[in-house]
Amino acid sequence: MTINGEQKILQKISTLNQLYLKMLEFTLEETTEIDVEISKLDNNYFVENPSFFSEYKRLFSNDSLHKLKNELNNLGDIIDSHQTNLCNNHEWIDDTIDIDCEKSMCITYCTKCETSKKHN
Repeated sequence: MTINGEQKILQKISTLNQLYLKMLEFTLEETTEIDVEISKLDNNYFVENPSFFSEYKRLFSNDSLHKLKNELNNLGDIIDSHQTNLCNNHEWIDDTIDIDCEKSMCITYCTKCETSKKHN
């Protein structure tokens, strides 16, 4: 089976999404470990030097990381759906559609998936 351009692009997007999810899992594990290590310190370094630490907490909060993880999982489901429904081999036809009562327009689209073809 030959892979068409759409399939290649969807595969790249899927790969990026999966890599990002793996990186996010690692980040969640590390931030949890950092929080535990901070709680075990015998000093107040992170309390007394909040400038960088508050920015770290803002960027790497559990809530924001889990929200991003959910969004990436949803994107993965959408990508999977598109990959499943994508044509392997478009069957292009030319057709004329009415724009209004006096105007029409020529279009080219796939009879299988109804994707329209770009006209240059």
